[in-house]
Amino acid sequence: MSRTQCFEWYSRFKTGRTSIDEDPRSGRPSMSTDVVFFDWQDAVHYEFVPHGQTVNKFYIAVLKRLSEAVR
Repeated sequence: MSRTQCFEWYSRFKTGRTSIDEDPRSGRPSMSTDVVFFDWQDAVHYEFVPHGQTVNKFYIAVLKRLSEAVR
């Protein structure tokens, strides 16, 4: 833990805060993740990963849908 972080936490607790979590920021851009499959020419399939869902779990579902579509 850095010295700066210690001072920041001390200041927060001194003013009555009980959590070390960051304050929510309004207007902060949310990141989007997508899964894209390419062939030799272009993207053949893409889906956006829903916010809060891990890519691994989503990827398995995408592979199942893609497999069924190819069949």
